[in-house]
Amino acid sequence: VLTSRTAYIDSTLALEVRASMRGRQKFHLGREKFFAQSYTIACTKGAPFRIAFNSLLSQMVESGLINKWKKEQLDKISSKTIESEPNPTEAITLAHLQGAFFVYALGCGSAALAFCAERLHSQRKRSGAPTASTLVKTLMNNQDL
Repeated sequence: VLTSRTAYIDSTLALEVRASMRGRQKFHLGREKFFAQSYTIACTKGAPFRIAFNSLLSQMVESGLINKWKKEQLDKISSKTIESEPNPTEAITLAHLQGAFFVYALGCGSAALAFCAERLHSQRKRSGAPTASTLVKTLMNNQDL
């Protein structure tokens, strides 16, 4: 956006945060809002605290507390320089993929265990040795007597 003659359309807060991160003075944010955006907090239907909660939220918005908090956060962001941001083109290393390898190894181990269990079960079934299911059936039949 800085190097081209284009405009970027997004929610107001998201644009303010991005502009603050890259230097607020480099951007112009329009004052006119053509698409009203609001945020809500979901609660269960008929919640006893809903009326009091709505009242407190309205008081915070009307007193300017929300805008004050937003301005404080944007000032914190703009005080950080763009150099403090992580490099978005950083190369992926093995450390980044470590979690994926752990999950992969866990899945391979689980598959190997399941394969061995099935193999043992089928060998016992073919050899005529009692399997777990036949032992359970035998026990259930003996209890019925």
